Amino acid sequence: MELCVFQGTFNPIHNAHLRVAEYVLNKYNFDKLVFIPAANPPHKDCDLNFSLHRLKMAELAVRTNPKFAVSDIEYRRDGKSYTYLTIKDGDFPGVSRDVQCIRCQRNGKYDHDFKTV
Repeated sequence: MELCVFQGTFNPIHNAHLRVAEYVLNKYNFDKLVFIPAANPPHKDCDLNFSLHRLKMAELAVRTNPKFAVSDIEYRRDGKSYTYLTIKDGDFPGVSRDVQCIRCQRNGKYDHDFKTV
């Protein structure tokens, strides 16, 4: 299975997140795209209760697309939420450790080329 992970604070998740996810899913022929909300982002303070709301909002936002899923993996770990550690230590059945990623930035630009993590 070709799996893509999309990690971020999703504070809150919105249509642009979903459109980027759909674009990447279709452009690179992924079978599934998993949103991973950052439970405890390293670049800002975050109330854990509000983090749980962000997780639930993400679950609601993706429920109509069968190729989208949300993972609570970062809510089951201690410490700050770093994408690299989540991928390195995470349990993603059927996914090799040769993870490819697309970097997205707030200014709307993204790196079309995959980089091995």
